[in-house]
This record gives sequence, C-alpha cells and structure tokens, in this order.
Amino acid sequence: MIDTNLYTNSHSYEMVCSLGERCMTAHQMRLNKLRSESNLFDWLVTTNIAAVVDTLLNNWNDFFNRENLVVQYVGPEHTSVMDSTTGFLSLHDFNSAKPFDEEYDRFITKYKRRINRLMDLICTSKSILFVRTNATEIDIENLQRLITLNPSATIDFLIVNTTNTTSVRSIPSKYDNVHIYEISDQPDLAYDVWMGNHVHWKEVLSNYSLIGYQYFLVQALKQYTKEKTLVIWGFGGAGRKIVAHLTITKDSVPIGWIVDRNPAKIGMISEILELKDITSLRSHTSDVFVLICIYGDTTEIEKTLKDMNFSQESYKKVLYDGLAPIGVG
Repeated sequence: MIDTNLYTNSHSYEMVCSLGERCMTAHQMRLNKLRSESNLFDWLVTTNIAAVVDTLLNNWNDFFNRENLVVQYVGPEHTSVMDSTTGFLSLHDFNSAKPFDEEYDRFITKYKRRINRLMDLICTSKSILFVRTNATEIDIENLQRLITLNPSATIDFLIVNTTNTTSVRSIPSKYDNVHIYEISDQPDLAYDVWMGNHVHWKEVLSNYSLIGYQYFLVQALKQYTKEKTLVIWGFGGAGRKIVAHLTITKDSVPIGWIVDRNPAKIGMISEILELKDITSLRSHTSDVFVLICIYGDTTEIEKTLKDMNFSQESYKKVLYDGLAPIGVG
C-alpha cells in the first residue's frame, strides 16, 4: 500500500492528460491550470476504460470506423453518434443540419490530427499524469498497460471517483503510481451538474502542477513548426512576454518575424526581429506557423487567417488565465 500522505505533496508533470470519462475531467483540469492543450478524450464520453486502453495501444484501428457508427439521438443542433465497437460517444461533433457522410469525413479528419498530436506528446514527454474519473480496481490494472506507450517516462495515474461522500478522501492503492480520491457526486452549483463539485476538484488538483508554461510552449511549438517558420501575431504586452521567453530560452524555437495590426509598430526592431504588417503573411500560407499572442477575443484574427487560406493546423493561440499564459490551443 502507498502512503496516503503522498497526496499532500505537489507533483509536477510535463504532460497532464485527461482519459475521460466525460468532459467534466477536462473542464476541471482547465479551471485548475492543468490543461495545457486539449485532446480528443476531452470531447467524447468514454465509459469503458478497457476500450480506452485498447484504443491507445492498438493504433486506434477500431476508432469510429464508419461501419460501426450508431446514431443515438438527432437534436436541433447536434447528432449524438456512438462507436459500437468501443462504446465511445460523440455528443457535439456532428451537425444535425448537414449531410451525415460529410460530417463524418470532417470528424475523422479532425480526430486523426488530434490522435497524432496526442501520441506525439505521450511518446516525447518525460513525465505524464493521466487523469480519469470513476475507475474500479480492474480498471486501474488495465490502465497500467499504458506504461508501455513510453517506457522511459514517469507515468502516474490520478483516479477521481465520484460518490456520496461529503468530503474529499484519499484512498490507498497497491500501485505506487496510482493516486485515488473520492469526491462528492453532487455539484456545488445546481446549474453546473455536468461540471462536478468545483470545491472538491480544486482540493484534489491543487496537489498537482504542470511544469512551467514556458516548457510547454516550447514543446508545443516544436511540434507545430517542424517544417515551418514561426511567426508571432501581436506585439503588445502578451506578445512581448512570449517573444522575450523564446529569444532567451535555450533549446527554443527560432522566430521568423512578428506581425501586428498597429501601423505605428511596423518596421520596429525587437531584439533582432522585424515587425511587419499582417499582409506579409499572404504569400506564406503553407510555410509559416502563426502563434497568436493576444489577450482577450481572437475571433477576428482567426477569421483573417482563414480568409488568407491558412489551415486550422497553421495557427494557434496562446491560452490565458487572466494575464497568465497557461498553454496553446
């Protein structure tokens, strides 16, 4: 048995990854600054842990194959679709107003990108915390198989089981790399049933942390810019902080140039970087990756990039909690 005092210590990881079973897990990770970027298990209902493990280990061969799909419910906005092989359920991916086959093609293309990104992160991270709700002892034994995905990494599991308890309880485990908690199955806000008990989740997740956002920023950008030049969009307070970090950090990602809408900034020199007008991007839609560094709403910027024919994989935005950068998404 492991010492339950373990849970009073802070544990830091390069990667913290939700394994479901519902979007509550990812939502609470985001609220508690443990979600550096989204992954596909954030968006699916996955009640069968054995199927989650098998899917990760079997190269996703049985993941939402067209012939195995079963429509569960057609709503006014979205159609709920189940994968009969794994039992995975998609609630928000299929637009009810559009042809199903067209939506399926869009869905599978999007999820293949997410799968590749997830597996890249798992295979390259040195320390990983997988977070899962409502797991039995048999489920926990099954989860141990995931260690084979990256044998050189430190891989731990955080299990959060919802019960009728009124307080957070740490539960002993026979595995040193498994931390088990029980929390209330009653939400603390009546209108937020799907989000769970915020107070209890915060108490549990406060024991865990991500290695600084700077590390994650660099690791994410290395993936996104493998064959592309990095361009920073925005040279206000947010952009300056990101540029400062990337230009002083060893083993970082070189910046090609910076773009900004403010004409007064065009032509300025930051460190050794030139600031250009956003029109400089028009002839580089296939060979640059744009990192949007703006506090607040970026909808207009993203629309501009789409209008320039940038694909969704060619730009991302820095995610902020207030003024603090917490990831890329």
